[in-house]
This record gives sequence, C-alpha cells and structure tokens, in this order.
Amino acid sequence: MRIKITLRPRSSKIIIPFNHNDYIIGFISQILKSIQNELRYRNDFRLLPFLRKSFRFFTFSRIMIPLRKRIETGFLMKCSKVHFFTSFIFPEQLKESFIEKIKNSRLYLGHPSKYFTIDQIKVIKDPKFSDTMKFKTLSPIKCSIRTRFRHRRIVKYLLPGDKQLKERIREVIIHKYRKLFGRDPKEKAFDFSIDEDYLKSVGGPDRIIRLITVKNWPSKELKIKSFDAHFTLTGNPELIKLAYETGLGEDNRLGFGMIQPVE
Repeated sequence: MRIKITLRPRSSKIIIPFNHNDYIIGFISQILKSIQNELRYRNDFRLLPFLRKSFRFFTFSRIMIPLRKRIETGFLMKCSKVHFFTSFIFPEQLKESFIEKIKNSRLYLGHPSKYFTIDQIKVIKDPKFSDTMKFKTLSPIKCSIRTRFRHRRIVKYLLPGDKQLKERIREVIIHKYRKLFGRDPKEKAFDFSIDEDYLKSVGGPDRIIRLITVKNWPSKELKIKSFDAHFTLTGNPELIKLAYETGLGEDNRLGFGMIQPVE
C-alpha cells in the first residue's frame, strides 16, 4: 500500500530541516505502535507477526516542498501545503485503521509548536509490474558493504561507479524477500542499471550523491552516503514489485530507497 500524505503547517514561515527523516520515522512508528497496542488489547494476535514485519519493511520519501527558499538551517516554506509518500506491505484488514489514525495525527518537527496537521490522504494505485521498468528515486538509495582498512573493518558506502553496487542491490532485495515470505523467490534475476543520459544531464555521478544524517543512538548521529538516480530494473517482476512497495537498497525504514516509475 502506497499513500500520499499532504500536510498543512500550524503556522506560516515553517522551516523544514534538510535532514528530516527522524521526524517522519517517529510519525509512522507511533501509528504502527498504536495499531499494535489495539490488537493486543482486543486479544487479536493473528495479525501481530505480519504487523511486526511492517515495522521493519516500509519506506518513505523526502518531504516535497513545491515552493521554498533555501536558508542556512533548511527550507523555508513559501507554499501553503507540502506532501510526502510512504509505502508498506500491510494487512488488508488494517488499512482503514491505519489511514484513520494518520488523519488524526500530527507530524512534529522537533518542537511542540512546530507541527503539521493532515490535510489529505490519497491511496496510490499500484502500477502494472513487468520484467523491465524505469524508475526514479523519491528518497536516496543507501547501499553498503563491510570491508577492511588498515587492519579494521569499516563500512564502505557503494555509489554509482562501484563494481559491487549492482550485486549488493540484488542481494539485499532477495534477502528482504526471504525475510518477508520465508522462502527464496522462484526467479532471482534482478538487475539495477543507472540511466547514463540522466547522469550526463545532471553533471555526472558527484551531483547525485547525498549525505544524510540520521540518529543511531539518542545522543549520536550517523552520516550516510547515498544517491539519487533515474534507473532501470530488469528481472523478476515480483522482486521489482517488492522494491516498489518497501524500497530499494538498505535501511528503507530510515527513509532510503523509495522509488517511483517513470515513463
């Protein structure tokens, strides 16, 4: 299930921080926990295992700001509304409850006086999935491997041009499928190919790299290298659908790897 959430600010001159993933994570997690608590209260445990997977396998976009001014601390809104997308594999029986809870929620930006109310919620119809589809990112893709450097293990973020990128993206989507469905996909073909014309049009690979800051402990921050792109996915339509529903690459629930089909 993919939905578009349109937000209206409590007051004018709202500044949206460059790195706002943590606020959306908190917003979505609070709603999922509320549904989980309701199921426990009703002693309805049938859907809890699937709901726990929804906690792990969802993704969301950056906040889309139609009119804005870039300032030192973020983007100053020059429009009346903004929006973002989020996407889950979600039990059909809980979709209405999930949407209703979103309607009655607020998205806070780190302070009780800085928040958005929900103006509109729209369920997005799924595209027709095939074995070759073109996409663009709605939030940057994160992909990494562990490697050795000077006798210690470090994280290497994979970016366009890295030879390991394609295979790592394939490994991650197959691993996700296995975790969700308890088995391997019948067909494991899955290839990621960046649109070279798009790369040239934006000025090369360096222009699509994004450095995103997320909290990994209450008082610590982690800076993650990721990238935006236009690209083609080829292979098993079931895996392509899974990438659309839950994100491409790693750490999708932290706001990485949301993708959208392009013509």
